[in-house]
Amino acid sequence: MRFAEVAVDAPTGHDRTYSYSIPEALAVRPGHLVRVPFGARRLQGLVFELSPVPQVPETRSISGVMGDEPILSKTRLDLARWISRYYMSSLFDAAALMLPPGGRIRHRTLLELSPNGITESTPLTPSQRRVVEYLRRRGIMEHDRLVAALGPGVRNSIGPLLAKGILTRSFRQSGPAVHAKVRAHVALSPRARPDVVEWLPHATKRAPRQAALMARLVDGDRAILAAEARKEFGAAAVSALIAKGWLRQRDVAMDRDPLAGLTLAPPPVVALTPRQQTIAAHVVEALGDLAVTPREFLIQGVTGSGKTEVYMEAVSGCLRLGRKAIVLAPEIALTHQTVERFASRFPGKVAVLHSGLTAGERFDQWWKVRRGEYDIVIGSRSAIFAPLPDLGLIVIDEEHEWTYKQHDASPRYHARAVASKLAEMTGAVLVTGSASPDLASYFSGLKKEIRLETLPQRVRAATRPEQERERPLVPGRGKVRPVPSVNSGQALSGAEGMGVSEAEGAEATATAGALPRVEIVDMRSELRAGNRSIFSRPLSAAMAKCLDSGSQIILFLNRRGSASYVQCRSCGQSLRCRRCDVAVTYHRGAGRVICHYCGYRRLPPTKCPKCLSYKLSYYGVGTQSVVDEVASRFPNAKTLRWDRDTAKAPRASEGLLEKFRSRQAQVLVGTQMIAKGLHFPDVTLVGVISADVGLNIPDYRAGERAFQVLCQVAGRAGRGSAPGAVIIQTYQPDNYAIKAAAAQDYQAFYREEMAYRREHSNPPYSKLIRLLYAHTNRALCEREAAKLGALLKERRDALGHSDIDLLGPTPAYPPRLRGRYRWHIVMRGPEPRKLLDRIAVPGGWTIDIDPVVLT
Repeated sequence: MRFAEVAVDAPTGHDRTYSYSIPEALAVRPGHLVRVPFGARRLQGLVFELSPVPQVPETRSISGVMGDEPILSKTRLDLARWISRYYMSSLFDAAALMLPPGGRIRHRTLLELSPNGITESTPLTPSQRRVVEYLRRRGIMEHDRLVAALGPGVRNSIGPLLAKGILTRSFRQSGPAVHAKVRAHVALSPRARPDVVEWLPHATKRAPRQAALMARLVDGDRAILAAEARKEFGAAAVSALIAKGWLRQRDVAMDRDPLAGLTLAPPPVVALTPRQQTIAAHVVEALGDLAVTPREFLIQGVTGSGKTEVYMEAVSGCLRLGRKAIVLAPEIALTHQTVERFASRFPGKVAVLHSGLTAGERFDQWWKVRRGEYDIVIGSRSAIFAPLPDLGLIVIDEEHEWTYKQHDASPRYHARAVASKLAEMTGAVLVTGSASPDLASYFSGLKKEIRLETLPQRVRAATRPEQERERPLVPGRGKVRPVPSVNSGQALSGAEGMGVSEAEGAEATATAGALPRVEIVDMRSELRAGNRSIFSRPLSAAMAKCLDSGSQIILFLNRRGSASYVQCRSCGQSLRCRRCDVAVTYHRGAGRVICHYCGYRRLPPTKCPKCLSYKLSYYGVGTQSVVDEVASRFPNAKTLRWDRDTAKAPRASEGLLEKFRSRQAQVLVGTQMIAKGLHFPDVTLVGVISADVGLNIPDYRAGERAFQVLCQVAGRAGRGSAPGAVIIQTYQPDNYAIKAAAAQDYQAFYREEMAYRREHSNPPYSKLIRLLYAHTNRALCEREAAKLGALLKERRDALGHSDIDLLGPTPAYPPRLRGRYRWHIVMRGPEPRKLLDRIAVPGGWTIDIDPVVLT
């Protein structure tokens, strides 16, 4: 008897498998997707290993195998085990990150009223009665749809209704969400060619449509879409030729390539600076010699210092050695720009994987990557799980970005940590880069746990004017805009410079470039001087000068909408979301007040809901109000707004960026999306409307995050031949994060922030684990949090773990989200897992290992 250890797609403990016997008729190997009985259901599972002895005396048999070949390799199975153990998720959840799109088959739970389960006298709570009445009107319904329709609070009513026999439950397995796309084609039967050639001259008059179709196939077209053939030549003609045996019809897989049929500008021929050459050589040396350690590099370079050129040179070295590479960008909107650069340098070798593609595009790209048809995979966080064989290099651009952490679903992994583990397993080299690295990464570099390299200067490129006029396009796979010619002295891009290439098609040499001049404006002084505008006098004057010169401007405000909150001047009540304990934001364009957490929206009331007065006022600013102010002051300036309201899809972002890049607008207003990875040579002024946004949230990383975003947005100015200027408006001009960002002085910020971290024992001097409990009942939520907090303290004291701090339980921020109250406990210490692993965390708790936010 053979047995398989299977991870089942069900809520289970981390690193947990179940033993199943393997029927003689089934060929099962590790990595196979299988169907297994699990309780009353038949679920999907993944085989992790084969064993001669099961974990339990009695086992059930595997029902069937899904696919002929294992879907995951041994390396990916080992990586899934590590993710499951480290992030405390179920083993199947960890492995599901690596499955192809549509590979995870969901099992639906269906609910319906039992015919004789309820009478008029049956006692029901109001919530239970809502469920019963809703199902009485709708009939059988999926569990998740019922919860979505009636709200998460009804979850606690469904169990008692099932126990009383009022509801019945059944299970249904859905099919794959996406398949290979096949289209019927017709082609000339090879054996029929001699007969067709002989027949054609005589058939033109007797069967003109048949003759025309066969002539087209004989003259060169090997196959035609069957639907097009029937439309052009007639269904009768196609059917007649198939009946004769001269035409055959077969299904052909269609490749849904997101970069198909388009052209790319030729790559720039750039001479790297000596410093860039040295860093790239160190990476390539490690690629060629497994004995070289450490095998993880951190490139800390100022904005515009040419980090992307180093990445591409390292990838080129990786490909020369016959290995493949993964390149990660922090945002889907930036992935397109990264693809432009790499696909131009490595035509036909680049695949794209991110959630902004259609399901069909992701499906086809995943399978082509697995077959080894591409050498480079570019994408956002999830692209780290691309099934790339012979992996040699992983590049993580803007490694400090919090978007590399998955925080809204299990497993709550960090792509940087997963990349480090994957590189260790495969012998690959990991290269990360940023102008403002994560403090923990820089700390590791100083301790020589990873190799720290620096690019302290911006670089510019000089181009030959005669080469700027006519430059041929080279065939590519991606829809990439035509690239305008570059000006002499244009800056080379850094990790952020993934927009217009700096010397497209021209030979370039690098020279030193200057960082933009930065001015901090104290908005308190502006108020004292009587200026109540959102633009300070220096910023307004600089904008006028910039617009007169024909240059472009970026205005940054990390807040959407027209007004941050609506408040009654009579009683002080502010309008709040009905489901979240946060103020709603007014959006003038939509004519609604909107919650930015749950999406709840409504018409703004005309009177205060508390005191019924008509003294509601709108306070604060957002990106929409900045656009309105620009239009008021500079009516001739064309302005674009880029935030999650105007660019909900990646292609919308591409369109906005293309408009600004092609100078269809002079001013770009946006949130933190504009701070990352953009290179616009004509931008000479960046205005930060309010540097204070986010500084005062209850999170130990608030200062670091403010410094990073200010550094990044300041780096957008002066990347071309003209000098740049940055004006930062703030009510806290003496804040160390703002001062260091204005000076682009990472080391100064590092010293002060690390002193604060050391004093309070925050990472990297400790590790954090966050435990979060959410429930619709406020009292129950608080009670459960207090219960677990007491258990943790009791076990900590009993085990003698005095070096572990327990912060809380306290209400999370915000304390209520999407109708659920939230309490959390933060464990802090050198190894908080030593305590957490010794207790059984009750159901309903979310465990976040190494959280990047505590709100």
